[in-house]
Amino acid sequence: MTLVLACHLTLGGMLLCKLPAQRKVYQVVIDTGSNVTSFVDARVLRVTLSNGKRMKIKPRREIFPVSQYNALSLKSERIDGIVGEDVLSKFRSLTIDYHRERITLVK
Repeated sequence: MTLVLACHLTLGGMLLCKLPAQRKVYQVVIDTGSNVTSFVDARVLRVTLSNGKRMKIKPRREIFPVSQYNALSLKSERIDGIVGEDVLSKFRSLTIDYHRERITLVK
């Protein structure tokens, strides 16, 4: 089971990814240094893995201020949340492919 996210590096050096969940695509920073996942909008997100199964992501309401990340990025690169170690640790591996601009998470 995998989750593949389109991503790119921002001018501030952050890894910004598109996380499709429900009917919206969230722009998130993958932050391996953060131990919690935090979103401006703290509702439970349901993402679909490659095998069709759904996975719940339960972010906390802006524990680490997303606004600090937004200050480091362009206005066109608004950030909806930060995906931290609490979610990333649910996957066996995380591969960053800079050339194809994607992250692959394997469960």
